[in-house]
Amino acid sequence: MSFPGYLFYALVLVGAFAVRSAAGFGAVLIAVPMLAFVMPMSAAVSIGSALTAITSIHQLGHGWRHIAWREFRTI
Repeated sequence: MSFPGYLFYALVLVGAFAVRSAAGFGAVLIAVPMLAFVMPMSAAVSIGSALTAITSIHQLGHGWRHIAWREFRTI
């Protein structure tokens, strides 16, 4: 991949995860179609999924104390 390709790759990921920060979802919806312009679709999906999983685990670690666990009881 050329330098402009890497620059596009970085800008797409920053933009996609900025939308995810604001809206709470949507990083993969933005990133995968845009990344498909510079890399194979299978690589774009894998990268998008892996980065979303990592950021979700990170968010869960920070918000664990704020979960209303009593709301999940079934009885």
